[in-house]
Amino acid sequence: MINLGEYIAKVRQQLDRDLVSTVSVRLSGTVVAALTAILLVRYLTPQEQGYWYTFGSILSIAAFAEMGAGQILMRFVAREQAGLNKSESASILRLRSLYRFGFKLGLGVASLTTLIAIPIGLWWISDNGKNEIDWRSPWLLAALASAPAIFMGFANAYFEGWQFVTAANVRRSIASWLSLASLFAAFSAGLGLFAFGISRIVSALYGLIQIGFSHGNLIKKHQLNIIAESNFKPRKEFWPLQVRYGMTWATGIFVNGLYAPLIFKFDGPIAAGQYGMSLSVVAIISGISTSLIGARQAKLAALSCNGNKDEMRKLLNITLKLSIVSFFVGSLILGTTVIFTPEVLNTYTQRLLSPLNLSILIAAQFFWLLITIYTTFVRSFNTEPFVKLAWIHAFFTLIVGIPAIVFFKTTGILLICLVGNIGSAIVCRNLARLIQNEHEKN
Repeated sequence: MINLGEYIAKVRQQLDRDLVSTVSVRLSGTVVAALTAILLVRYLTPQEQGYWYTFGSILSIAAFAEMGAGQILMRFVAREQAGLNKSESASILRLRSLYRFGFKLGLGVASLTTLIAIPIGLWWISDNGKNEIDWRSPWLLAALASAPAIFMGFANAYFEGWQFVTAANVRRSIASWLSLASLFAAFSAGLGLFAFGISRIVSALYGLIQIGFSHGNLIKKHQLNIIAESNFKPRKEFWPLQVRYGMTWATGIFVNGLYAPLIFKFDGPIAAGQYGMSLSVVAIISGISTSLIGARQAKLAALSCNGNKDEMRKLLNITLKLSIVSFFVGSLILGTTVIFTPEVLNTYTQRLLSPLNLSILIAAQFFWLLITIYTTFVRSFNTEPFVKLAWIHAFFTLIVGIPAIVFFKTTGILLICLVGNIGSAIVCRNLARLIQNEHEKN
């Protein structure tokens, strides 16, 4: 039997290391992202770069089949793990049931996403017809490679719920470096766009193998398997919350993922490549900020389960301040680099958006960061009040954004993105305060 005292002490120690490990891994990821951008500039033409980022955007749109289920699975596991000291046998049985459920869910979602992505990509990209780039075979490989990557995401979510956040962070870091190495090897071999799918397969396979080695003892000790007896009732417990969360999550993923394909369609592959590269650069400076709140998801869920509202509020305020400061520091570094480094400036003018459009994109990403922080905090209470807001945001972006991109090209869609994110951030902040006050009264 598990020694609860030792296990709980270990979990507390682990939680203290999670923030440090997350920031460290994110810094490593920043280096990987920067080197990846350099490889793309070196080995791909501006048009191929447009196809590269359009591949990624279409796969993110197809991933709406996941509907945020991995995040909800992680929160369910975290709440059961937090309840180990109250009712060990009941919580262990529930954790076994969630392991079985998560395995089947991950397998189903991975298969469904691949089936959705392949025809969407073939239909959307083939209509361009402006050049002779061979993209169909690389696209098929990229779509097939998304399946193991999505399944690995579910596996990571389950064990992060057990508070193994640091282990998951290290695993992601090593996987990203392996992906970079395979990317370089594929580009050096002249495989071009095939490198997209190859790098994803390598990183996903490593992650799945490493999960088996890292958590094998835990799986054996608690008899976690896919045929275990289940006392978890998805229809009553998981799916009602999943439907609401999924509707919110899918609209955000859909809208954000739609920008590159829309730019590809109306402004050409070169403009889509500039947008994709710019988004990657902005993601580098905002990555640490978003990872700060990501590292606290499991802890927020556990604190909510135990009724520690004061600790939740303190954690939210600290994370919010650190995220904002790190975002502005990253933006300052980016601006300084572009202004004072001629070599970077030369690449900047050729492969990135114009200074005006890049500034709009950075501002839009800042407000998206605020949305992420507030929604994560609210969802730790196992509630999902953002459905109407998400649909309003989505319809606003599509109804106003499509005419904007037709008439004003890339600048138009970026302005609509910024306005939508500002409005949603204000609403999310007010909802977070309202729900926090309601729970403090109770």
